[in-house]
Amino acid sequence: MSENLSGGRIRREHVVYNGAANVIQTADEGTLLTKITLPAGALDSASATLTVVDNPTLPGPAPSGWTDIAVGAQITLSNGQTLLSGGQTAMLTFHYPDVDNDGAIDNTRLKAGALKLYSFDAAASRWAQDLQSTVLDASARTISGGTRHFSFFAAFAAAAAANLDAVRVYPVPFKPYGPNANEGRPFASGNPNSGIVFDNLPAAVTIKVYSLTGRLVAQMSANDGTGRVQWNARNDSGVEAASGGYFAVISSPGQDSVVKKLSIIR
Repeated sequence: MSENLSGGRIRREHVVYNGAANVIQTADEGTLLTKITLPAGALDSASATLTVVDNPTLPGPAPSGWTDIAVGAQITLSNGQTLLSGGQTAMLTFHYPDVDNDGAIDNTRLKAGALKLYSFDAAASRWAQDLQSTVLDASARTISGGTRHFSFFAAFAAAAAANLDAVRVYPVPFKPYGPNANEGRPFASGNPNSGIVFDNLPAAVTIKVYSLTGRLVAQMSANDGTGRVQWNARNDSGVEAASGGYFAVISSPGQDSVVKKLSIIR
């Protein structure tokens, strides 16, 4: 096992064994940077040296609409293996900088709640959002996810759009108490995948949600530059919005408003 600082990057090498679960961590002055939990049976060989390089030079630019925050790692195995054996999943945890606990990435206006984990698909030469069961822990300032392969990994923050042309609203319909988490989860502060999400928004935006009869249900405004707003699916009095259809009027200074349909099934 060895760890060193090279070119301003932490590099750690650790021998891992196929017959047991392995936990590898890198740290900078006591602060966790990356944690890898590799289950038993994930290797093609009895052992291998796992190498982690924190905040490496990325093989490609951030996906459109996303910003690189210098959080990520390159993970390799000395046996040349990239895919984990037997469909095994390794858990990755990355620490992001928010020393003042204001919910924004330090020295930026980018909201930590809008972070997403990506891996780099070398064959397609693009970033893929393919990590499983991604969880953001605002109190620990970490973002975690499961992967069945090793490559480059990075956390990207949502960047504000230039206009309202590509606004998205999801999930539709929103089923917060259904069995499928992809169809909706009750809103929880710090969980970027909960509630009803509006993204690809400009830096400054106002969203008004109406019932189909034209009654104003909820109003939200944002000027944080993240290009993303989560609605807790409650009215302005804090009561859960009833099952049914709604429409959202989304506006931004100097632009024509757009209207999006949404629905709630409780």
